[in-house]
Amino acid sequence: MSPRRALLLGGLVATAFIAAACSLVDLSGFSSSATPANDAGALERDAPANASETDAGHSDATIDPDPYGSVVRADAPVAWYRFEENAGASTAKDEIAGRDARVLGGNMGFGAAGIAGRGLACDGTGTGFDVGDVFDFSGKVPFSLELWLAPKRQPAVDQRLFHKRDESADPFRGYILYIDRGDDTVQFEAWGPSLSAWTDAPLPSTGFTHVVATISYATGKGNAKVWIDGKAQGHGGFDNVIDMPDTPQPLRLLERYEGAVDELAIYDKALTEDRILEHHRVGKR
Repeated sequence: MSPRRALLLGGLVATAFIAAACSLVDLSGFSSSATPANDAGALERDAPANASETDAGHSDATIDPDPYGSVVRADAPVAWYRFEENAGASTAKDEIAGRDARVLGGNMGFGAAGIAGRGLACDGTGTGFDVGDVFDFSGKVPFSLELWLAPKRQPAVDQRLFHKRDESADPFRGYILYIDRGDDTVQFEAWGPSLSAWTDAPLPSTGFTHVVATISYATGKGNAKVWIDGKAQGHGGFDNVIDMPDTPQPLRLLERYEGAVDELAIYDKALTEDRILEHHRVGKR
């Protein structure tokens, strides 16, 4: 046998031996088409660094930390008091334009629980907040007044929620939103221009209630509405044709109010029904 044939034969024998040996080895662990179920290391390597990456719809990044704040900001209030201050504070911060409201006297109850973060728990002795001579909305300017209330009954006094009325004039001029001392109904009055709206039923005695007053103008006529928990109340309107006056009275908030309150906002527009409903829906979560 020639040396060349001997080398070829030897190579063929060696190749056959290696092939036979390889057939005895399980190569499934090296397959590129499957990962073995018991390979924890491979599973760990394939997993996303953040579990939220597997479901963008449930990522922590999509959760709004302040949903009520977001719906209010979308409607661009001109003043907004969230009452997030510590107990004993002497002013309430305006989140919009820096018109901080100064405590006039008494215990205004900072540091209590609200509908979104902190709120106030007033004992009825406080004489309210002074915002200054602003927000007359004189002429025919639409506006809205909004807050969340959990009041206690105050049979001795009207609880003045928003007070921009000059009572030295005859008749009174300007506007006021208050809880009536006789029946705990909510009343809006603008006696100079004779705009008014009110509720038939008293405010609930438990839990927070969403209260909004809107003043709108169409074809030169003004109409007022009070909204309770997203629902327009039956008394309001009246197609007033007289302008709202510019009064020297400073705007006062929460005079002689007893109970909890939160998220007090003022708008230079009449909030629409769908926006009022959205504020109520998110605030009630």
